[in-house]
Amino acid sequence: MQIDALSEEAKLKLNSICPGCQLGQVGTKLEALCGFMRMFSEKETPKNAIAATGLITITAAANNDTVTIGDVTYTFKTALSSDPTKPNEVLIGSKANDSAANLVLAIKAEGTVGEVGVKYSTGTVPHPLVTASASNNNVTVTAKTKGAAGNDIDLAKSGTDLAVSGAKLGTGTGATAGVDGTPGTKGDLRIDDTYLYRLKADQDTSGTNWVRLGTFGDYNGDGSA
Repeated sequence: MQIDALSEEAKLKLNSICPGCQLGQVGTKLEALCGFMRMFSEKETPKNAIAATGLITITAAANNDTVTIGDVTYTFKTALSSDPTKPNEVLIGSKANDSAANLVLAIKAEGTVGEVGVKYSTGTVPHPLVTASASNNNVTVTAKTKGAAGNDIDLAKSGTDLAVSGAKLGTGTGATAGVDGTPGTKGDLRIDDTYLYRLKADQDTSGTNWVRLGTFGDYNGDGSA
């Protein structure tokens, strides 16, 4: 509510209620009050962002099979190239579980002295968009930035014994769709039919700062619900 939008008659009434006060200050307070009231009339359950995921299943990787995540392609090799700096080569393990673990090391570009340059090529750098984890022969790829934007990351493979959950992160069996968080400013409040929520820190759609404060139910006036 802006004080300038009030009629002259309304302004005179405000002056009579609050003689000597400045109408601009009254308008600011009324606007804040209206915003607080809207919080209770416009019910909304705020969301914390969820990262998009995809699933890669390795049954039996073969030489030169590939997995592509976004613009980065990883190539499985029975033996790494003689040039150890060639990026994104992944050693095929003796078991599918080992190949999955090696792919995770390559995506994250991490490992011990016996892993870097042995289980994946040393020229590999961390994937700019995703991280990864392995469970047996399954590799879960997770967008580094939470929110719906992760659903646009491509996921593909070549090779008959490899499978991906979908053409993009967030699609298909075993994947989790990325969800945008509700943006806001620290201290913002939201209410739905059951709970009151408060924002702990400023956030955009990738944030996870909404916290639930309490439950609303029938109140009997004696401390019981």
